[in-house]
Amino acid sequence: MTAAPPNRPGRPRDSRRDEEILTAVLRLLADTSYSELTIAAIARSAGVGKPTLYLRWTSKAAVVADAVVRVMSADPFPDLGDVRSDLVTGLREMIHLFAATAAGRVLPGLVADLHDDPALLAAFQERYFQPRRRSVRAALERGVARGELDAGIDHELAVDMLVGPVYYGLLSRGEKVDISPDDLVAAVLRAWRP
Repeated sequence: MTAAPPNRPGRPRDSRRDEEILTAVLRLLADTSYSELTIAAIARSAGVGKPTLYLRWTSKAAVVADAVVRVMSADPFPDLGDVRSDLVTGLREMIHLFAATAAGRVLPGLVADLHDDPALLAAFQERYFQPRRRSVRAALERGVARGELDAGIDHELAVDMLVGPVYYGLLSRGEKVDISPDDLVAAVLRAWRP
C-alpha cells in the first residue's frame, strides 16, 4: 500500500526503515487510539522525519493499513482434518486477534478512513479482506471434498455467514466480540449438510 514512485531519484529506500516505521505504528497503537495517532508521532517514535514517512505512504491510513496487514494472519483457517474444526479454529483466531491486538482494535477506524481514498481501500481489500475470504473458502472446499458439506454450497453466502457476524460484532461492540464460533459454524453445517 506504499504510494511512493518506484524510481524516485536520490538514495535508494532502506527496507529496514519500513519495518522500523511499521513497528513504531504498532507500538503507538498499543497505547493510543487510531483517531489520536498522528504522522508526527509515528515519525518521532520511528526516529525518522515526516518526509521519510510521506515518501513511503500517502497518509496515516496508508501506513496503518500496512501495519495491520503485516500482523494479522492472512490464512487463519487451518486444515485440521474436518470442516468443523477448521472453521471454529479460524473464527476463534480472528476473534482473538481483534480482541488482543492493536491492529484488530483499530480496524473500524481504519476502514472508515480508507473509504476516503478508493485506491487505498481497494488495495486494503485485496491485501487484507480477500486473503481471509480465500482462507474460509478453502476450508469450505475441503469440507466439500471430504463429503462433509453439500457440493451445491453457496461459498460466498457461507463465508458471509461465518465472518460477517464477527466483523459486525467488531464494528458495533469494539474489542468485545462475544460471538460463538461454534454457533456460526453449526448454522453453516445445518444449511449445507450433505
